[in-house]
This record gives sequence, C-alpha cells and structure tokens, in this order.
Amino acid sequence: MRSPVSTHGDAMIPSVVRSREKAPPKWLRVLSLAVVAVIPIVFMTMGISGLVHVRHVQSLLRPLPGGTVTTGTVLGSHVSCLRSCTYEPHIRYTDRDGNPHTFTAPYQSDYPAVGSTVKVSYNPKVPSEAHNISNGPSSWSFELFTMIFLITISGLFVTGGGLAAVLLRRKRAKARTTQDVGVALGVSA
Repeated sequence: MRSPVSTHGDAMIPSVVRSREKAPPKWLRVLSLAVVAVIPIVFMTMGISGLVHVRHVQSLLRPLPGGTVTTGTVLGSHVSCLRSCTYEPHIRYTDRDGNPHTFTAPYQSDYPAVGSTVKVSYNPKVPSEAHNISNGPSSWSFELFTMIFLITISGLFVTGGGLAAVLLRRKRAKARTTQDVGVALGVSA
C-alpha cells in the first residue's frame, strides 16, 4: 500500500489517488441518451399538438365574426367513452331565409338532451358554417392545463438533461486534470 505522501528528492509531494471507476457499457450510455432525448420530444410534441387542438376547438365555440346568432335544436349526439364520455351533438337550425341546416358541434363533456335548444352562430353567406356557442371556451380549462403541463414537463427534462450533461463534463474534466497533475509530478497511483 502506498502512503498518501511521496518523497521526491527533498520535497514532500502528495500522491494523486486515482479511482479506477469502470465506465458503464456503451449500450447503457446510448439507451440513457435516447431516453433523455426522446422523452422530452414526445412530451413536447403531445403538448404542442394538444394545445393547437384545444385552441382550435375553443375557436369553434366562439361566435363567428360577422355571424348571425339563432337558436338550434339538438337532434342527437355521437357518444364516445374511454375513461369518461364525451358527446358530439348533432344540431339543426334554420337560417334567416328559412332554410334548415344541420351540423355536428365539437365534443363536450355534458350530455346534450335530445330536443333541447342551443345558441348557434352561423355565417349568413355560407350557412353550413356554424358554431354551437352554448358551451363557452371556459369549459376547456382542464384540457388546456394538461397541454401546458406536458410542455412544462418536457422543458424540465431538457433543462435537467442539459444540466446533468454539463455537470458530468465538469466532473470528467476535473478527473482528467487531477490525473494530468499526478503524471506531470511523476506520481503514479
């Protein structure tokens, strides 16, 4: 066993103690890099696409610019259930010329009763372009929050991965510097 201090001539020089840490296998480094790179991209893609979708659906719940507001009647709805049920109401309304039109509104979480009346905004120039404005965009706060949360998580992954890479480089650079000093002084571990 080597003493922590070596004598080199008349001078006392501390010896450099190098630990021989085994580097992780290459497949593990590649896998960890893939996870650190892919997870944020997936979360960011889901968050941004979801945010775009929510904003689009919210725009369908607002009155059309220059549109006419009238009442419509719910004829039925398409039901979709996964964890919870959503409903896409089929709505009929009559334009100002007395012509009936039917459209399907975006999905909503509340069940629209058949025969109930809803507020409809339609374009008088293109009456088939209509929005159900009975449910305002404020009912989309959960979906909006979820998309913003996914984008935030991806940002944290990117920031954490970048910080980990910088700290790892500094640690390796410090270890190399310590080894170089030991070699320059003629001290071996």
